[in-house]
Amino acid sequence: MGSFNQINNLKILNLRNNLIINLGNQTTNNQIGNIDLSFNKLTMVPSNLLNLSLLFNLDLSNNYILSIENDTFKYCSSSLRTINIESNKLKKILNSYFNRANNLLNLNLRKNQISIIQKDAFKALTKLTYMDLSENALFKLDSN
Repeated sequence: MGSFNQINNLKILNLRNNLIINLGNQTTNNQIGNIDLSFNKLTMVPSNLLNLSLLFNLDLSNNYILSIENDTFKYCSSSLRTINIESNKLKKILNSYFNRANNLLNLNLRKNQISIIQKDAFKALTKLTYMDLSENALFKLDSN
């Protein structure tokens, strides 16, 4: 996405339905508020991707995402409101995945392969109003 750095007023970046496998080491236009990377070939969400302090909507649905790196959302934690990771390959939700996304309102994890959610995986999401975990492989919810 570093290719878009010179477009200073870019607010919405739609890269839907491409063949993107890797985003590499990106520095990005800091004005982008909405990124659509759905229907690509991504296998992970790299922590260096989201150096976007104004990002409020991130669509990563319909990829092949297996994991999310630690501190992925640290630079956009105050602005990020919606993350869509529907229809990917996540098998577990670790504590580190969303620990910096404390202003998140909507989280869609539908249609993954999630069978494990660590105890405090959603602890930082105190403002969350909507979460979809349907169509996963959950069989037990920890009462703690």
